[in-house]
Amino acid sequence: MWRTFVTVCRLGSLLAAVAELNHSQSAISRQIAGLERQLGMPLMERHGIAGVYSHVTDLMRQKLGDRLQQRWTTLTARRTQSS
Repeated sequence: MWRTFVTVCRLGSLLAAVAELNHSQSAISRQIAGLERQLGMPLMERHGIAGVYSHVTDLMRQKLGDRLQQRWTTLTARRTQSS
């Protein structure tokens, strides 16, 4: 769910995330809704297919994006070393 959320935020739209993640729009929407339920707060205001992020979401997106990028870099480096 977090990867989906960060991807949507990074790309700025659900439709762009659909293309990058190769998931349906409904699957991505369900993942974001599940994350909102877990956190007990909305992450986006929905207006049709578009979403407007809250200020809290902007801060979360920045921090999570950095952390996920660091983890991805570490995993990629480990895979390269293993090969």
